Amino acid sequence: MKWDKKWASTITASLIAFFILWWRAEWSRDGALLAVIFAIIVANLFFVGWKAWETKKEKEEGFPPKDEMTLYIEGRAAYYALRSGLWFMLALLWYTWFIHVFNLSLPEPNTFEALIMSTLFMSLLFLGLKWNFGRTGNIR
Repeated sequence: MKWDKKWASTITASLIAFFILWWRAEWSRDGALLAVIFAIIVANLFFVGWKAWETKKEKEEGFPPKDEMTLYIEGRAAYYALRSGLWFMLALLWYTWFIHVFNLSLPEPNTFEALIMSTLFMSLLFLGLKWNFGRTGNIR
């Protein structure tokens, strides 16, 4: 990993956001957690902005954003992640249904928790499959 302007500006902006929000929360413990979450959001926004700027720059220079192999690998990873994510959501539905039908005393996820779990599952599975397919070249 190369330390360049992108990393330096992202780290600087995240630290500034962290300290400003923590200062506004009067240096409290709960404020520190909120400030960390806000700093992570700021870092993600900086990375998205840098990626969009680099893609725009490469497009203006005439380079295609992705080659055929990258598109194929991402398509396969997305296909498997979506299918697995749908089965994961069905498993959550069945879990909730069994809790209510059989009056089980298990923790029941609310709607927001279920959405967050499903989104994280599909996103992390997509990233893992994309990395694995790209590393091994095994896309069948």
